[in-house]
Amino acid sequence: MNKYHKAILGGAVALGFFAQSNADASIIYSYVTSTPTYTVAPGGSVTVPIYLQEMLSGGSSSLISADGGLFSGGFSVTRAGTLPASPATLTTIAGSVSANGSNFAGGSFTQDPNNQSTTFVAGDNLASFTATSGPIPNGSALIELGTVTIQAGAAGTTDFTLANYTYPSQGGGYTTTFGNGPGAATLGFDLDVSHTGANAYTGATAAPETFAVSVQSVPEPGVPAALFGLGGVGLLFRRARVVR
Repeated sequence: MNKYHKAILGGAVALGFFAQSNADASIIYSYVTSTPTYTVAPGGSVTVPIYLQEMLSGGSSSLISADGGLFSGGFSVTRAGTLPASPATLTTIAGSVSANGSNFAGGSFTQDPNNQSTTFVAGDNLASFTATSGPIPNGSALIELGTVTIQAGAAGTTDFTLANYTYPSQGGGYTTTFGNGPGAATLGFDLDVSHTGANAYTGATAAPETFAVSVQSVPEPGVPAALFGLGGVGLLFRRARVVR
């Protein structure tokens, strides 16, 4: 996309003019889920919401809001770590459907056509080229980007890595702002990569996230009843001794 190429070129030029360290950045971007661990019954499934989080500190204000919202928002999920004997698998990926995230005005969600499997999925939301603004963080500093559905195995815990979406033909991150404010000179900020200068922030690739799907163990049938039965026999025995 021409807009994306211009944003990357402009970002590179901006980096050449500023020497401020990323350590001074007061905004941190990351991809997060609603909880670090999802518990599922054996063979069951869970739909996991994916968000872009804009963490503000040091009196900073939302760069996304100041720059017209998100123009695009992508993410990827990869199965990772040591796998149990029957690991969970990725089944589907979808774009945002929430009131906060679905306003990529007139846009669409595109699933990455390459390397889609039970261990990796990726895709991106893109606003219409006629749109003038995009979604901004809600009161919890989150923008919902979409969901992934995961099928649980028979037992154990499976880990997943949540990261940026590398667009096949671009080779770079694909979560960008509109460029209606501070990012006008570069046609928006690429929030996956760190940026220095007057609008310093730490990109999402510097703050990787993981989450897990854990299979809930099911008690063997009849165990609680058997234990209660033994307890009941003991109680009757004690009462009989007292009566005698």
